[in-house]
Amino acid sequence: MVERGFYNVCFRLCLINFFSFTKGKLLKLYELNIYTQLKSKKEKKMKKFNKWNLIIICILLIFIVTVNISARRRTTSTSTPTPGTVATNTPTQPAAQTNTPAPTTPPASNSNLALNRPATSSSDENSSYTANLAVDGNTGTRWSSAFSDPQWIQVDLGATYSVASVVLRWEAAYGSAYQIQISANASSWTTLYSTSSSTGGVQTLTVNGSGRYIRMYGTARGTEWGYSLYEFEVYGAAGGPTPPTSATATPVAQATNSPTPQPTATPVGGLRLVWEDNFDVDGQPNSSNWNYHVGNGYNPGLPGFQGWGNGEWEWYRPENCYVQGGNLVIRADYSTTPYYNVGGRDWYQKSGRITTQGKRSWQYGRIEARIRLPKGQGNWCAFWAMGTSSAGGTYTSSYNPSSSYYDIMVNNWASCGEIDICEHSGASTTGFANCFWDNRIGVYPWDGTQNANYANNSAPYGDVNVYKVYALEWDATYMKWFVDSTQTHIIDITPAHLEEFHKPFYVILNMAIGGTLGGAVDAGAFPMYMYVDYVRVYQQ
Repeated sequence: MVERGFYNVCFRLCLINFFSFTKGKLLKLYELNIYTQLKSKKEKKMKKFNKWNLIIICILLIFIVTVNISARRRTTSTSTPTPGTVATNTPTQPAAQTNTPAPTTPPASNSNLALNRPATSSSDENSSYTANLAVDGNTGTRWSSAFSDPQWIQVDLGATYSVASVVLRWEAAYGSAYQIQISANASSWTTLYSTSSSTGGVQTLTVNGSGRYIRMYGTARGTEWGYSLYEFEVYGAAGGPTPPTSATATPVAQATNSPTPQPTATPVGGLRLVWEDNFDVDGQPNSSNWNYHVGNGYNPGLPGFQGWGNGEWEWYRPENCYVQGGNLVIRADYSTTPYYNVGGRDWYQKSGRITTQGKRSWQYGRIEARIRLPKGQGNWCAFWAMGTSSAGGTYTSSYNPSSSYYDIMVNNWASCGEIDICEHSGASTTGFANCFWDNRIGVYPWDGTQNANYANNSAPYGDVNVYKVYALEWDATYMKWFVDSTQTHIIDITPAHLEEFHKPFYVILNMAIGGTLGGAVDAGAFPMYMYVDYVRVYQQ
């Protein structure tokens, strides 16, 4: 711009000088025509001088015009280029060849779909390395699994997305063989990516699939430790999410009222939602979340069936737990002919007991479920939790185990700890909030002289055949029980002998029949149904 302005000024000055000169020259020629006699040597010399002056000015004028045109062309050539044109004379540097991972922000993404979404896992190394820490956006925290294969971490994206890429930010303990899988219902999975030669680090994986649930399913560890991820990031293709279709409410046998619209999970007291099951896909419960206890509680020490230590009548079967109409349904049945003959006994009653044991566990936070309970005489329903330090007990992930299969009771109750969030029997308007522990510090085999429980544990439930939220709020100092928004109990867990309650717990939902709390059984009240609208866990 400065160069072009300079040439314009020079050009204009030359024109002024030229016209001034030519005007004077014409006037001089006119005077010479009038005074033809005045031809002195001095005038001849002046004419000669003016002639050469004119020639020099013309040459200078031509030079200035040529330079000015050239400058204009050069300026035009450096104007804004059309798309695809390189608008610079600076040489382009060749891309450096490096061994660094590919960019961690995939080009086909909008935002991290997994950020702060509910995350679950097959196991956690301990309460400091839970699944939610792999989706919190903080590379200073991480999820870490148990030191075994296989293991997985799963994220509920909250809606159906077209997933374009996944970023895994591994800690030193990485998976050498794993799959990225996607699902619409968290039970049927499609593999989007598979490797058996991963070297860890930050891995950006291009995938193509659609679903609501996504998981990393590890089959071989790269180290002696477990699987450990700083972040599990998921990116969707342009276009955004498609809201999931709500399950159509299907009438449930003998249901007299449907659940009111399911409340949206909202943060509670500074806590955030880390896991939930809304039971929105009919059929078998989500196998990523639930296992089952089968049988009547076999006690190897007797040996024999002990009704889970309470004299209960039922034989638990997985198929008595199913999802229908937006609820987990636990059904209790009574027959005049035996359903099974196991251990030399006929079993005329069957029901369901479902658990997150082996799938999910939590230490501290708020654990809640929205439940509608039956009123028939002889039922004993519970929403409760047991410590992961429980030993000797078994469970199954099979939804259809053989008719002769049964599970074994734990052998170190109550030093593993038990928390009864909701416990109720029959048509009573009163329920129970309870917890059990061992007065010794540590984990020991069962000893009835050492077991203890929380006294004054009855709670007003009112009409249990309508949906209510039963909740436990639990931190390092207190456990508090709630029915809907009403706190019913509180216990201080800071004494040293209550160390059971400073460890992870898994959740159990079941409907027992008879026993110490179920009491007398009315055969005419069957089948009976326990409906669970959702189960949710909140933590810091």
